[in-house]
Amino acid sequence: DADGTLLLPGAFMPAAERFDLMPSIDRWVVDSYLSWLAQRPEHLQNLSMAAINLSGQTLSNLEHLDHIENSMRRYPAACRKICFEVTETAAIGNIARAKEFVERMRARGVRFSLDDFGTGMSSFSYLKNLPVDFIKIDGSFVRHVCDDPFDSRLVASIIDIAKILGKQTVAEYVETAAIHEYVSKLGIDYVQGFWVARPMPLDEIGDRT
Repeated sequence: DADGTLLLPGAFMPAAERFDLMPSIDRWVVDSYLSWLAQRPEHLQNLSMAAINLSGQTLSNLEHLDHIENSMRRYPAACRKICFEVTETAAIGNIARAKEFVERMRARGVRFSLDDFGTGMSSFSYLKNLPVDFIKIDGSFVRHVCDDPFDSRLVASIIDIAKILGKQTVAEYVETAAIHEYVSKLGIDYVQGFWVARPMPLDEIGDRT
């Protein structure tokens, strides 16, 4: 906040969702990060990809989607380095608008990820019709993948279907070497979790690049 105190998302996100403030937060995050990238061309050049979450409220509001598209238009060099993450539930709840927005932004080089896959109204028909690039397998299935037969088979099935559809997969909640080794053998493309790195401020990420 203004006095430098760190506020974790859990302290303000529920209120933001309740009072429909998530689109404003999404716009601020997108604008701030694109501006940050523009001031660091070397970091942008070395950057492989940066993921930014978009809320369901933003996906359902055409005005906010237009604002985000205009922001991306002002920073064309960043487009191919950005991946917007949308939750499975949000995408399915606004499937027509989500598909249109994804197609428009992908034409600019932006990539998309379907987040928390497996926790909502999962349907592989949505995967076929929604042109996302990545499927993020929810951590609730990954955290016990080494010793839970159901989770193991489910994760393996999602990976197999994703490959058939030409989409890459990301495993959330990879917090041990054992989980990383297990999902790697299943054919996962990318992993996310404390085993890879813990959250850190943008400036520290820039220093590590």
